[in-house]
Amino acid sequence: MDSIQPDSTLSVFFRLCRMAASCVFLTVLFPASSAHAYRILFYHNSLDGTEGALLKCVDILRGAGHEVNVIDVKGRHYDPAGDNWGAPYDQVWDMRFVGRDPHTTFDGPSQPRILAG
Repeated sequence: MDSIQPDSTLSVFFRLCRMAASCVFLTVLFPASSAHAYRILFYHNSLDGTEGALLKCVDILRGAGHEVNVIDVKGRHYDPAGDNWGAPYDQVWDMRFVGRDPHTTFDGPSQPRILAG
């Protein structure tokens, strides 16, 4: 059985930098104004190994005046099809990270484990 190696520290650092840059870009792209702040439904996985980096996007959006409702899937395989994506939400952001192999799941910040098939 092949083992999956965890990402290097440098790789994780660059991934977090790209995520932070994306959050800043999106805040500039969708600035809140006194006329209209967005209501955003925001999905994330607190066990994805990013140590809460994606929640910085929530802080930036809220700081810009947007209302953000956060749903943490906590490492579960979560199908949001039953969630209400309509009113009152203007936008839905899915910031969950998953493994490349459909037979793995993340237990947390450590490396993924292989599921018995």
